[in-house]
Amino acid sequence: MAQSDGKFPAEARDETSAPVIRTGPAERISPSIRLVPEPGERTAPTDTDPGAFAAVPPPPVPPAKLTEEKRGISGRVSRVALAVAALAVAGYFVWDRFFALGSTNAVLSGTPLALRAPIDGELRLNPIPPGTILEERAAIGTIVNTRLDSSRVNDIVAQVAAAEQEIDLIRRRIADAEQEATDALAQASSFQKAKIEQIGARLDESEARIRNTQARLREAEGISGRNEQLLRSGVATVAVVEQARRGLEVARGELEVALRQRQAIRVELDAAAQGIFTGETGTNRSASQQQYDRMRQQQRELSAQFADRQARLDFLRGQLMTERSQIALRSNAQLEVLVRSRLIRVQAQSGEFVRQGQEVASLIDCTRPLVTVEVSDRIFRSLRMGLTGTFVPAGGGQAYQGSIVELQAPLSNQSGNGGQYRAVMQISEPSFAAECQTGRAGRVSF
Repeated sequence: MAQSDGKFPAEARDETSAPVIRTGPAERISPSIRLVPEPGERTAPTDTDPGAFAAVPPPPVPPAKLTEEKRGISGRVSRVALAVAALAVAGYFVWDRFFALGSTNAVLSGTPLALRAPIDGELRLNPIPPGTILEERAAIGTIVNTRLDSSRVNDIVAQVAAAEQEIDLIRRRIADAEQEATDALAQASSFQKAKIEQIGARLDESEARIRNTQARLREAEGISGRNEQLLRSGVATVAVVEQARRGLEVARGELEVALRQRQAIRVELDAAAQGIFTGETGTNRSASQQQYDRMRQQQRELSAQFADRQARLDFLRGQLMTERSQIALRSNAQLEVLVRSRLIRVQAQSGEFVRQGQEVASLIDCTRPLVTVEVSDRIFRSLRMGLTGTFVPAGGGQAYQGSIVELQAPLSNQSGNGGQYRAVMQISEPSFAAECQTGRAGRVSF
């Protein structure tokens, strides 16, 4: 800034303006010296210019200077906008780093499935390229086992044949025993009939004997009475009377014996009518009846054997059916997928002999999509089972909702020694099964 010479105040000069020098009329003016004051500038007083301190009207501003001023304003606005953007980015970074729960390292996939061989045998695959979506119960091939051992089935078939023959033999023996029992029963009936007739004849004979005994008893009573009269009249002797009395007692005894014999014959007749024969032989059954009893006993034993052999035969037949069904299951099997899935790879070649349980193909379950998310330890500590989240595929697409079903922490959390913190989220979107878009990366926010 130019210093004041004491004739006018120094505040009226601009720090950036050039010095103004006033000269007399006769003095020569240098071209480099500006004679026109700046707007609002006051000039120094001279002897010939009494109104030197009067205000000079400002000249018009050049367009270049206006353009420069506008550029300055735009620069200031740009600098302010850049500062605001920088603050916003810093704030978003702080929020995302310390407050937000989410991750950009997420992969959408399905539940892995392993299709294993159900039986031993030769593998015959259908020409299905990897990546094909397979519907439920779709067959990808068959397994045929030509080396199956059927000796167990042959053994059971032989046992069944032997049991059938034994049962046929027992059935014929039962039929023969029934025929013999029928014949014995007929003989026993004939014998019973004849015995009843015989006992009836004896009963008639006993009745006749009783009548004869009763007649002799009446005769003895008459003789005894007459002798008693003759003894009282003195004609008969005592010996004759005693003899008559003894005859009377004998007649009475004979009548009593005859009555008892008739009673015994009647009892025997009643028992014979019921098939019971009394006698002195020590048995109450006839030979034909005893034969019938033996045949009936044999029938019962044969029936028990038949039931036992029949049960064994039924068991063998059931076991044979089971073995044959197992043979059918082990000789040929279809390789079918249980749910709608996508074929990833095939671990065995067509024509290869595979073992039971050997993995044949790898698939992805389209009905149970999963999202595997790698998160930091801070976010991992904030997660919990069942927490809901949203998966947004990279590059745009439908967002999927789901919930956490598994949390995987590394074995060691020391730097350089541990793995990644992972969370597995189950997607609950039904539309995923139709598209089955697996392997897509994206972002997950909880």
